[in-house]
Amino acid sequence: MEILYTYTKTMDVSGLVIAAIVLTIFFGGFAWILFSDKAFVLGTICATISALSAVFVVDVGDAFISGSLDETYHEVVITDMSKFDTSKYKIVEQRGKIFVVQEISR
Repeated sequence: MEILYTYTKTMDVSGLVIAAIVLTIFFGGFAWILFSDKAFVLGTICATISALSAVFVVDVGDAFISGSLDETYHEVVITDMSKFDTSKYKIVEQRGKIFVVQEISR
């Protein structure tokens, strides 16, 4: 297998992060108002939702920074198909003699 070109695609998660930040702020503010009005049960529910969405934002941000949302692709020429390692790569596309393979993450 001869590697001609390698590139990386990153999943776009910006919409999810923005939505989770908005939920965190909304439910956090709502919990603050409910706690000040002595509605402890509803305030606790809103605070829990706010905390869970904040944890989601942190986890997605960490995954984005660490690169675990990246997918690596290689454009290759495979001369002998019997020697192609299917445990490490999967064929995504074929353009003539050039194959686009993706690394399989474990």
